[in-house]
Amino acid sequence: MVNLTLKIAIIPKKTKTRNSIVRQGKICEGVVVKDDNGCYQVSVSMKNDSTNPSLLYLNLTERSFDLKDKRIVYRKEKENGRFVRIIRSKEHAKFFPGLSEQYTPFVTGCRVRGYIVRDEGVLKFDFKELAEVKSLILEEDEHTD
Repeated sequence: MVNLTLKIAIIPKKTKTRNSIVRQGKICEGVVVKDDNGCYQVSVSMKNDSTNPSLLYLNLTERSFDLKDKRIVYRKEKENGRFVRIIRSKEHAKFFPGLSEQYTPFVTGCRVRGYIVRDEGVLKFDFKELAEVKSLILEEDEHTD
């Protein structure tokens, strides 16, 4: 006679939590500024027009500060009163993003592109790319191929 025991384990299903960030419209441009507390914000024209004086000031999402895949980053410490811009290769930007304590993907005065999103009920700006240097990267890519 053979005694067989069967153990049944019930594994609960994991529920996927949806990302709480919801896009509110098309991509728009803005200018990075610092508020009184030293936090970065983006001033966005209400009509997506740089000459319109009615601006909306939005805080940036946490993922806006992610350095991975950002070809251009800035050192947080100024050198001779200016921020140092570092242009990286695609591979370096992907596999060696850098430390967020030393580098940032934008600085005050940069024109940026991104989405206005609702993050946990609060409107924020989700940074995607720098606006004024996109043509510089395209020109470099054309010369290296």
